[in-house]
Amino acid sequence: MNLRPACRILGIVLALSASGFPAAGAWAKPGIQQTVKQIDRLIAQEVFTEETKLASPVSDAIYLRRVWLDIVGDIPTPEHVTAFLLDPAKDKREKVVRELLSNPQYGQNWARYWRDVILYRKLEDRAGVVANPLVVALTERINDNQPWSKVAAEFITSSGDIRENGLTAIHAA
Repeated sequence: MNLRPACRILGIVLALSASGFPAAGAWAKPGIQQTVKQIDRLIAQEVFTEETKLASPVSDAIYLRRVWLDIVGDIPTPEHVTAFLLDPAKDKREKVVRELLSNPQYGQNWARYWRDVILYRKLEDRAGVVANPLVVALTERINDNQPWSKVAAEFITSSGDIRENGLTAIHAA
């Protein structure tokens, strides 16, 4: 599993957040677009070369499948696909992203991803004991939209039984 591109993108986002990214509640519509353009520009500088050709936009059906897999780690039901494809709204792609981000599966999907990142280079197999409690702890924090700085502080200062407190995973890994 090559984590290098994901780590670079995470680094870009963290650098932006440390350099004056507005707080989540303070974003106005124009600020969001400006932020999106800034993130796109930084990612493009890091990832793309002059020879890179971007793919053309995908159909609504392909978009829906991809966004479901990316955000909640599952495919949409046939009912979701039908409703999305028949929706005439111009902002239906934005709406589906907002809906999926409020779905509890979002936190669980990304908690599993971060569990794999944290435990990828575990020093001993006994660290696997913390896998499930780690997913539970991270799912709660991701779904509660806690800032990563708070989650990191909780990891660093965690204590207790690794079978019960998933935040102690960093010590077991």
